[in-house]
Amino acid sequence: MTHQSALLIRSGSTLGERVAASVRGECVLLDTASPRVHVAGGAVTWNGVRLDRLGACIVETPFCPWPQPVAEPRAGEPAPEMQRRGMAARERTALHVAALRLAAKRVRFANDPTRAAELAMAPALALERLANAGVPVRPWRIGRTAAQSGCRVGLNAPRGLELASSATCLDVEVGPRGVATHFALGGEWLAATADHAELAPLARSVRLADGAPAAERELVVRALAALGLEFGAVHVADGAIAFVEAGVDLDLWDAATDGRVATALANWLVRVPQTSS
Repeated sequence: MTHQSALLIRSGSTLGERVAASVRGECVLLDTASPRVHVAGGAVTWNGVRLDRLGACIVETPFCPWPQPVAEPRAGEPAPEMQRRGMAARERTALHVAALRLAAKRVRFANDPTRAAELAMAPALALERLANAGVPVRPWRIGRTAAQSGCRVGLNAPRGLELASSATCLDVEVGPRGVATHFALGGEWLAATADHAELAPLARSVRLADGAPAAERELVVRALAALGLEFGAVHVADGAIAFVEAGVDLDLWDAATDGRVATALANWLVRVPQTSS
């Protein structure tokens, strides 16, 4: 069977069903918790579906090769067996990452697997790339001591923005006006939160602002384009980028926007095969 598009769904997310229901044509939902993946030559098969033959594909959460998975000990289990399980888990992760990167050479992905994983594993890289592209960013540094006006967040963000859990962190200066979190997809701004005091993960119940200044909306779209991301959450403080989430929680933003994220993703899946050369 040939599928027009696919969405690789995050475990526990309900977004996929809403996206598939909105797509005109066939969109298959593919599990990412324990997939059956096979790579042979240029063919990439994921749970029986040829990814390399799709018109478009969305990956809800970046597949990151690092940190590598470690097996949890089991009662009475010999050390060699635990090591074997850990090695098997790392091999599976490496296969999944390689399969998506190979498929992305032939099929348009949102977000690009390699680019999204890089930015999720190293959010400071996004700030550096944006500065090099001429996009304004807030002052930041990596260190063990936070500046007086800085917000300490984790060096890795595969599941989105997280507070620092170790001494070494990404320290971003947000200024006295605080920070607003914006979401954009496919080159269009969709929503933003009201300003909040610190750079921190959003609560499960997101309170959206009525709108956002045109300059901020344009800055968010410009930042994602400069990073090569189709979608993401962009934190803006005093007219500059403070943080970019490549591992954004799409399910959370869809609930906050009354389904507009799912609709926008569905429109992207329909539009991309028609516009690709």
